[in-house]
Amino acid sequence: MLFQALHGSNVSSSVVVQDLSLPYSTAEEFIASCAGDLAIWPLWLCPLREMSPPTFHPFTTLPGPGRPGDAPKPMLNIGLWGRGARSGDAFVAQNRALEGTLARLGGRRVLYSHTYYTEKEFWDLYDREWYEDLRKRYDATTLPTVFDKVKVDSKSISRDVSWGKWLSTAWPFAGIAGIRSAIRCKDYLLHRPAYRHTTKLVAQKE
Repeated sequence: MLFQALHGSNVSSSVVVQDLSLPYSTAEEFIASCAGDLAIWPLWLCPLREMSPPTFHPFTTLPGPGRPGDAPKPMLNIGLWGRGARSGDAFVAQNRALEGTLARLGGRRVLYSHTYYTEKEFWDLYDREWYEDLRKRYDATTLPTVFDKVKVDSKSISRDVSWGKWLSTAWPFAGIAGIRSAIRCKDYLLHRPAYRHTTKLVAQKE
C-alpha cells in the first residue's frame, strides 16, 4: 500500500528513498559524502548482522569490495530519505553518483528501492549464475528478474519543472494522489483472506 501511494503521488521522481549498507570502516566516509552532496538529515542508522554470499541481502567481506574467501563482516544500514533535486536530469545524476560512491566504498543497497544501475553494473554486483539457478529450481524463469523489478528507466523520469509537476509532489496534493492510487490498486484485498484464516485458527485454539 505504501509502495503504491509513493509511486502514485509522483513523489518517487524527486525524493531520495534509499537504504544503503556499508562496512563500518567506510560508513563515516559515506555519510560525509552524502552530507556534502545531498544534505539529507536525519539519517537512519541500524546495525546489520553479517550475511554470507550468495545472497541479495547486503553483505561485505572486507572494508571495501568483497573478496572471495574472506569471512563476512557486520554492516551498518544507513537510511537516506529526503528531498532530492526537482529537475529529472539532476535527480538521476544524484542517484547515479550515490551508487558510484556506494560501490567505491564496498557497500550494498537494499533492493526495495529504485536502482539506476545499468544491467551490467547490477550483475557485476550480484551473482547472476546463482540467481538464474534459483529461478530454474522454482520454475520462475518466466517472471521478471530482480533487476527488471527495481531498475528505473531514467528517460521515464519527468523533466517537467512546471507548476503541474510541483503540485503533484507537494502536500497535500501528493498525499491525496497517493491515497487514491493505493485504494485503486486494491492490494489491501489480498490480505483479508489470510487475516480471516488466522483469526479462525486463533478462535479454534481458544
